[in-house]
Amino acid sequence: MIRFFWSIGSILFLFLFSYSQSHSKTILFSGDLRGEIKPCGCAEEGDMGGLLRRATFFRNLQNEGRVLYFDLGNNFPKPSEQGNLKVGLIQRSLKQMNPSVILIGPNEWSYGKEFIDSELPYL
Repeated sequence: MIRFFWSIGSILFLFLFSYSQSHSKTILFSGDLRGEIKPCGCAEEGDMGGLLRRATFFRNLQNEGRVLYFDLGNNFPKPSEQGNLKVGLIQRSLKQMNPSVILIGPNEWSYGKEFIDSELPYL
């Protein structure tokens, strides 16, 4: 497992280094949505934010300049019937946010490969 993360880290480093030589970008990392489609309305420290808030933030950054976006995964909710519906919505919104790379987190693994959209840049 450590070898896996070392490989991913090396690939990201090389990609960022080579890309930064010719382009000026804002590098953005996000993830760990855990299926929260809308802000939960709970205490500020526990508010996961939701898709709309994240999309608005990304749109504002993209309007200001060029953004290089890495999604760290774990965006899917825990498996359930309702979770199955959320997975499709999450992946559609990820397409609009246009990440360069998406890591597959524990919640994504729990759904299995049939739920992973091949049009998205999952690692």
